[in-house]
Amino acid sequence: MMLSQRIEHTVSLILDWSALQRAAFLVLLLLLQYVQYAVWVLVIWHYPPAHVDIQIELIQRLWPILLGMLLYLLVFYMVLRALQRKIYQPKLVFWLHFLIMLSFALFELYIGYLIGSMSMGAGLLLVGSPILGLLLLDRRAVFAAFPIVLCCAAVVLYATVQGRLPYAPLLTESGLAGGRNGGFWLVSTIFFCLFYIVFLLVVVDSLIRGLNQKNQKIQRISEHDHLTGLLNRRAIERRLQVGFAGDQLRWVSVLLIDLDLFKSFNDRYGHLVGDQILMVCADILRESVRNEDLVSRFGGEEFLVVLFDLTPMELTVIAERIRSSIAAYDFTARLGYPIYVTVSIGAVRQQIHHPQFFAMVARADDALYQAKQRGRNQVVMAAALVSSVVFSVWSSWFSHLESHAGQARQTEGYCQQQGLYNLRLPMHQDRSSYSAQSKMAETDYLSMWRACGSVGRPIYWVACYWMWSWVGSLYIS
Repeated sequence: MMLSQRIEHTVSLILDWSALQRAAFLVLLLLLQYVQYAVWVLVIWHYPPAHVDIQIELIQRLWPILLGMLLYLLVFYMVLRALQRKIYQPKLVFWLHFLIMLSFALFELYIGYLIGSMSMGAGLLLVGSPILGLLLLDRRAVFAAFPIVLCCAAVVLYATVQGRLPYAPLLTESGLAGGRNGGFWLVSTIFFCLFYIVFLLVVVDSLIRGLNQKNQKIQRISEHDHLTGLLNRRAIERRLQVGFAGDQLRWVSVLLIDLDLFKSFNDRYGHLVGDQILMVCADILRESVRNEDLVSRFGGEEFLVVLFDLTPMELTVIAERIRSSIAAYDFTARLGYPIYVTVSIGAVRQQIHHPQFFAMVARADDALYQAKQRGRNQVVMAAALVSSVVFSVWSSWFSHLESHAGQARQTEGYCQQQGLYNLRLPMHQDRSSYSAQSKMAETDYLSMWRACGSVGRPIYWVACYWMWSWVGSLYIS
């Protein structure tokens, strides 16, 4: 795991802690910060060249304050650790957070006053303390304590401007002017601010990345069906708003797919088996369309497929491919029950604007109802630019030939004994052994041949004979 990922994971764990654990963690950070201040005081004490810019007498008086603050934080940390093992009231947590925030901010205000209320370090200390508190403490406690701190800061600043308090009492006149050791004071200022700079950058960066990941996850959950992983209605509407630019007209095809007699599977084998059937059908739908097409779960056992810029024959091929693939799938081997699943499909193709899409869905629903009335396991094209009569004859003829075998076929072994579906893709075998191109080509040719039906095949052969005769006459002439 990379360092950035480890830091992000650690920050996420800290933010998921309980209120008392986060408060104890903040107190521990403050302990480390004041240890850092104590180290700086020791360095000043044993570095004589710095005495020119630093008031060494004030450093001597600062030791008891630092030690007292360290002892105060240590006791506070032990109390918080002890309270984590007991049941506590929310009001107690609030007042503990308030006390921690108030003590922290007031002491940072005092440190800022010592180094100069209008210096960069003082500003960072004053701004960094509430940000750190909002990350780890109850926001109500932070907002309750911060007005008190702001009032104290305003009083200190006003008194400093009026000359009632000295400005930056930690520094001598030489230190205020830059002095001979100005570089040392610059390093000291960075040392004071290092805690906030590092911690806030790391934590805020981790929070922003975590927030972006959570937003993406929430968006995915809100746009996808939790069972099948397909898009839902809301996602379809959003994608269509992107797909239609202004008043642009596009050829849009809609397939409304319903599983035949699906309630009987739930009643006989249970809802878990029904869920498995839905997931298998969702996988088949994803494999049967292009990447730019939209596949969604429209209802309980209904699916909606939106396809763009297809010809009538291409729409026919895809619809038949979906129907035949689901009918040929060996659910018996997958689920262990003698299940034969078929679907009825209502199809419509039209050149529309975006607002007309839902009218197309209603027409596809009417076509789906006709498919159910005609015996199920077939595709019905809504009356549009393509003749619904010819399409219905082609689809119903083949559905009639399959109906007798489909009712009796309960296992794949029976299908093999009867010699049915020899041309279909052997979906009971390992699908990964077939390349995507060969699978698509085999299913496309089969779907086109089946779409012709016993009525359309003679017309197809006559058309082929006429075309080759015409080509031959051109070649001879």
